[in-house]
Amino acid sequence: YRKMKIFLALSFAVLFTLNAAAQSPSKVLKQAEKALGGRNALVSVRTQKSSGTIRRVSDGVGGKYLSQSSQPNLLNIAYDLDGFEAEYGSNGRSGWMRNSRDGLQTLTGDASIEFQAMAAFRNGLWLNAKKDKAKLVSGGRAVVNGKPADVVTIITAKGIAIKVYFDAVTGLPVRDEMPDGGRTRITDYADYRNVRGTMQPFAIRFTAGGETFDVAISNVEIDRPADRAEFDFPSVSGEPLPDIKALLEELRANEDRVEELLDSYSYTQKSI
Repeated sequence: YRKMKIFLALSFAVLFTLNAAAQSPSKVLKQAEKALGGRNALVSVRTQKSSGTIRRVSDGVGGKYLSQSSQPNLLNIAYDLDGFEAEYGSNGRSGWMRNSRDGLQTLTGDASIEFQAMAAFRNGLWLNAKKDKAKLVSGGRAVVNGKPADVVTIITAKGIAIKVYFDAVTGLPVRDEMPDGGRTRITDYADYRNVRGTMQPFAIRFTAGGETFDVAISNVEIDRPADRAEFDFPSVSGEPLPDIKALLEELRANEDRVEELLDSYSYTQKSI
């Protein structure tokens, strides 16, 4: 009889675990929306600005951190590490990055698509998944920082997979994973606080470029008027744009010179 009770207890435990792991993505996401303040409150957020400090875990070097987002897919992340500046941006059409070592670069190919997916997710989470024709796939259960979490993978229309982990008890997002230049960018969230009716993480840890960083948010502003220029390619030199007419005339003159060179160019080829 005692063995039978143990068997039944274990059977119920297994069934409970399987049922918990088999929650549908829609149910998990609805729980998360409620935990974050409700769908209506989340949808109403048009802009967000988070500022604080950042510290590189490997050596303790740190500095200032700033993240700005604006609907539907504008994003700017900037920070410095003991004077070394790094910044990433999406203006809704393309992405860019700059740092103190390599200067300003335009993101192209997979890097651009991945950063655009990140920008859209940072703005709208999964709220626009249906409209954006994204797929929601259940990932079952996992353990994040010693606690059980429900997993949902969001696959964008362009095939970018964003895996999101939700605390099995609170429903709050505790981690997301997304592709980042051939690696996986992992971001953990903790210390949630209420900001204008929505729950915002004030402790963030992320990995990028093989390094791990801790971010301590000190201030979050919601629906602060955002200047579109804050997300555009930065003007490195501060010089005005060139005169378009003069630029086209110079281009045409260069093309004429190339044509003249081709007309006068010849060679002899001997094949044996």
